[in-house]
Amino acid sequence: MMDALRMLDIPFEKATYVSELFTDHEGIHYQVSYRLAGLILSVPSEDRLSISSLGRCCHEPYPYCAPSFPTPHFDLEFWITLPWILEEGSVCTLIASDAPLQTVSPPCDYPLIINVDHHTIEDGEADDNFYLLHFNDSQCYINKKYAVYLAWPKYTAGRAAQLIEYISKALEDSKIIELWHIWLSDDFQFDNRPVIHDFKISIQYLTHEQLQWIDNAEIWNIADLQYENKPSFYCLTITS
Repeated sequence: MMDALRMLDIPFEKATYVSELFTDHEGIHYQVSYRLAGLILSVPSEDRLSISSLGRCCHEPYPYCAPSFPTPHFDLEFWITLPWILEEGSVCTLIASDAPLQTVSPPCDYPLIINVDHHTIEDGEADDNFYLLHFNDSQCYINKKYAVYLAWPKYTAGRAAQLIEYISKALEDSKIIELWHIWLSDDFQFDNRPVIHDFKISIQYLTHEQLQWIDNAEIWNIADLQYENKPSFYCLTITS
């Protein structure tokens, strides 16, 4: 389930429907649904549908499941077993500045095609299919008053080019722009405070690949034992 959510850039905690089904020796069994914009074009075979960890695309009939969600839409549904309670938290990529930042949204709704049989996701790869949305808690994590967080179906070179253009324009109002990759949590204190990996670069040398690397940087999988059990935050400071 987590692999599918990561491919779609859907935070685990943003489920539109969660139901606790029952508890047994394996743990607590849940049904979890995530509502997505788009149409169901085809469904896999019955034997594939029986593998609950793969998820299934359906229309959740529960009337209070995101009733105001725009149409057309469908639901990605999973059945999971949790032997423990997961800690709150999710990965987030931020663009931060000392000056206010503009939000960005796609000019239209793009279709998202999920092929469960082939484990592929297609979104048309339109260059403008991404969001930059206000992040109001920036000063809880970084030393910048203004920030927007990045949400996109996946990386493409075209989208990275638009982000570089966005950062270039933001540098007209601020001497530096910071690109952060962090873990959202309210439990960073003393021994579990994050380790900051910081880098500096001029905007003229900023590449698509560097943006992709920052957005995919590992938060918890650091091999150096010096940082064992600590999250790693990444900051790319960009100057004009």
